Amino acid sequence: MTEDKSGEDRTARLRRLAEERSRESAAETARTMAEQDYQVLVHELQVHQIELEMQNEELRMPRDNSSNRWQNTPISMTLRRSTTSL
Repeated sequence: MTEDKSGEDRTARLRRLAEERSRESAAETARTMAEQDYQVLVHELQVHQIELEMQNEELRMPRDNSSNRWQNTPISMTLRRSTTSL
């Protein structure tokens, strides 16, 4: 490892400089992003949240009778179905 006058090795110095540039670039991007872009992003997030809430409501709703079709089926019919599926 090669150290400079401050005692920082070359790899650590390059890493620190890259992180500084990254922060500067991110800050510049945030500053130049138009207000409209923020509004579009917020709108998309709100729509997605509503979609998830609607899916959650559907999952919490009681199932219709078709999901319980075997519940009222006579035992002989259930046995016949199970033996033919083997």
